[in-house]
Amino acid sequence: MYLKIILTLVLSSMIVGCTNVSVTVPDYQPLDDKGPICLPYTPQGSVTYNSEWTGAYPAIEAYNKPFKTITLAMGCFWGPAAEYATVEGVLRTRVGYSGGDLTQPSYDNLGNHVEIFEVDYDPDLISYADLVELYFVFYDASMRPISQRVKPVIYYRTDEEYTMATKIKQVIEAQSEDGIFAVIEPFEIFYLAEAKHQLSYLKQETSLYGEISQIFENDDQLILSILASKLNGFIPGYGNPEELAAIIEDSGLSQQSMHRIDEILASRDKK
Repeated sequence: MYLKIILTLVLSSMIVGCTNVSVTVPDYQPLDDKGPICLPYTPQGSVTYNSEWTGAYPAIEAYNKPFKTITLAMGCFWGPAAEYATVEGVLRTRVGYSGGDLTQPSYDNLGNHVEIFEVDYDPDLISYADLVELYFVFYDASMRPISQRVKPVIYYRTDEEYTMATKIKQVIEAQSEDGIFAVIEPFEIFYLAEAKHQLSYLKQETSLYGEISQIFENDDQLILSILASKLNGFIPGYGNPEELAAIIEDSGLSQQSMHRIDEILASRDKK
């Protein structure tokens, strides 16, 4: 779906020879460790209702094949993690920190770490290259970052991933008049962010989140939930409503929660 965009057509025509592309390297100044703290999405009012888990375990969770992970930084981590979660082939996302000197970074004590997020994906449905291409669709990498914590980074785990990410970035750079500030760095460590920062949009739907929380025994299991990640992306308006409808069918949620999701979709249609 996303890969039918113009960017992909350009990439497919240029990717073979892009290692010879002449690129403009932006004047990249050292970033201040301190910067404004980005705030999560806050809905206009809250909707509550009485709901209990039906006891039907979500069919969408029955994924038992090998998966891969890509780690990215695109400014504040809530929005990008939610947007990627709605992509076909993506299983789930989670937010965290990396790239600094602290051994226990936190949102309020981040030091010189970067806000990042991880994406678990099905390699049979979507590739590392696809996800890197989407990076430049979802994020304007020509914007100079305002602080270290929101520095844009594409992380790689293998030489193959490094080569692919570099080629894609070169193609984008060749088309940019302002240069590209996203950097490509080796993945080293992922510090999971505090539970309160995970699934931040889903948590705004108090009753819906409450029902989903009944399905899983603890926060660790909830963070690994495919259903929770998908809903966390669709609630603020990312993704395709038709795909959300299919997910709801496999959710095992109560009629009250399914009705609330229908209301969310209806409100999106009016915008």
